[in-house]
Amino acid sequence: MLGRSFLGLVAPDVAIMLFPAQTLPFLDVLSQVGLIFFMFLIGLELDPKYLKSNLDIAILASHVSILAGFSLGTLLAVLLYPLVSTANVSFTAFALFLGTAMLITAFPVLARIITENNLQNTRLGTLALTCAAVDDVIAWCLLALAIARLARRQSHPLVKLIT
Repeated sequence: MLGRSFLGLVAPDVAIMLFPAQTLPFLDVLSQVGLIFFMFLIGLELDPKYLKSNLDIAILASHVSILAGFSLGTLLAVLLYPLVSTANVSFTAFALFLGTAMLITAFPVLARIITENNLQNTRLGTLALTCAAVDDVIAWCLLALAIARLARRQSHPLVKLIT
């Protein structure tokens, strides 16, 4: 609640006083470093024996959730494309982007919930983290594909060469 978004909405003067503009880049870097350390610690606490024995279940569950999320996102794209898109964006790129956006998880939030409940060394906690990790890897790759598809529509030859 003391973050820039909520406090900036409720009391913008107080937010400016607490978070001066010249300190914001440093706070952003500090928060990213903290997130990296937290994710590193989560990785250290995962028990590999649970991961090895449940890898096939995690991959199956992850792929089913990817299929369901992407399908629902694509269905939502059918409804939203006429309302929010412009003529220079193809439906394929719009649907790919929206379907992919539905797949990306809040992995650090899930990891925090699992560690606060001391589930990181259980079968369920390891399975949930593994599924979320596989989902995110595939989702970020699909997002790169969607952005490449959007960039390809641009007329610059260098963009077409890269994508």
